[in-house]
Amino acid sequence: MTDITMSIVDDESIRTAEFAGISSYARDTSSWPWVEKYRPSTLDDIIAHKEIVSTINQLVDKQKLPHLLFYGPPGTGKTSMIIAIARKIYGKHFSSMVLELNASDDRGIDVVRNQIKEFAGTKKLFRINLTDGGFDALMQLGKGDMRRILNILQAASLAYTTVNEENVYLCTGNPVPEDVATICHSLWNDSLADAFDKCQAIQMTKGYATTDIMKEVYHNTTELDLPAKCQHFIYDELAKLEHRLATSASEKLQLISLVSIYYMARNLLATDGVSD
Repeated sequence: MTDITMSIVDDESIRTAEFAGISSYARDTSSWPWVEKYRPSTLDDIIAHKEIVSTINQLVDKQKLPHLLFYGPPGTGKTSMIIAIARKIYGKHFSSMVLELNASDDRGIDVVRNQIKEFAGTKKLFRINLTDGGFDALMQLGKGDMRRILNILQAASLAYTTVNEENVYLCTGNPVPEDVATICHSLWNDSLADAFDKCQAIQMTKGYATTDIMKEVYHNTTELDLPAKCQHFIYDELAKLEHRLATSASEKLQLISLVSIYYMARNLLATDGVSD
């Protein structure tokens, strides 16, 4: 007959010990599998995946951790890293804030109806600092696509503390309204060379794609009261320009083409035969 001696400690002591990384506190672990006995309990204990650990540490410290899906061969540290992340985020509340499900066993509809629903029933409301300008920018860029709007909103809220107009445009890479206004003013008023130099300078400084510049210039043009002949010319040439960009034509050459389209449109406006 084998005598089994069990040590009894209160639950709070065990939870405190587990948070401190001493999962074997006051318990006999001699018969434990080594993979559990020596599992890393903090991110600092993980000796591999330095780049991943560094990135996760930064995201956790900035409170911008997104949903994560870890994949890889067995024994590479997926579960250990997830547990370490949860300990870092929730601290002493780890045991009450984490629900662990085994995909092999817990995959029935009852798991969703009961365990997951009950566990996720109480949660903290998150707050997004969204300005009126940021809201208008989301509506403008979303173009009626709710999925796109939510994706942009999530990306902007992760990248910036405040979701305002400028941050929304910067997050998506679209030209900000001030730059669009500068480009359009130059297209309609400056010489061909000056307009190209100004457009190219803005593009290189902000990293805008010619396609995005063209789309914003087009939307600006639709709001202008132009003669029908001038409108037809601009829209036809912009359609050809869009096709060339879609077939991997040179960005620089197409930017020159964009400037030339509006330079020629100005010449049309200057002639006597363009008015209706």
